[in-house]
Amino acid sequence: MTGNSPHVMLMDQADVWTPFSGRAIYRGLMINLNPKTYELHVRLATAEEQGA
Repeated sequence: MTGNSPHVMLMDQADVWTPFSGRAIYRGLMINLNPKTYELHVRLATAEEQGA
């Protein structure tokens, strides 16, 4: 991750909302947030990205 954005929050496995920016696999989705423009791209993660 490249930092945290106050604009996007994700709920972690402990059901706690945390700020997010960067790129991550989250509940089967590939989430990519540009920390400079706040452009958000979400798509289904591939099996390879999920480590399957």
